[in-house]
Amino acid sequence: MGNLPDFKKIPEKLLSPKGTKLLLIAGITGIALIFLSQVISHGTKQQTTTVSSSSPSLADYTGGLEKKVKNLITAIDGVGKAEVLITFESSEKNVYQQQEKQTADTTEQTQKDGEKQTAQSSDEEDSTVIISSADGGQQALLETQLTPQVEGVVVVCEGGGNPVVQENVTEAVSTALGVSSNHVYVTKMSEK
Repeated sequence: MGNLPDFKKIPEKLLSPKGTKLLLIAGITGIALIFLSQVISHGTKQQTTTVSSSSPSLADYTGGLEKKVKNLITAIDGVGKAEVLITFESSEKNVYQQQEKQTADTTEQTQKDGEKQTAQSSDEEDSTVIISSADGGQQALLETQLTPQVEGVVVVCEGGGNPVVQENVTEAVSTALGVSSNHVYVTKMSEK
């Protein structure tokens, strides 16, 4: 077992001038690789960000809507502090561009008795429009994005114990979001 290195001498070798140079080169190489990996992955993230920034996520949509409703109801007399929770029936739906292809065929035949007989047929075919990107990828062409329908709203506020405040908040929320009043629940905030 004389071929094994002497581990006790490793710190001495690393602290020697030659060892210090090797450590410096290894460190610079490591930093360069880390920097290079960030540059390469940053380019990929930028493309992903561009795609996702054009369509906000459901969480962003929900948070923004809850904030708007909270601002609206806290402006009502007697509400005080408030918290809002909005639930949706489903997630957002994407509608893709469709291309309609119609073909018509007319066939005319002459019978033995000289009578002409005409037959017509038509065929319709719908297909999704596909676009190619610069990197060679393909994706369907998005026509519109339908926002989800509000299923229910819960409002917890300091003035929620007052029936007049409850009715005012319920009316404001149901009118603003286009939901019936039986899908809006208003209650008093606990005193902590």
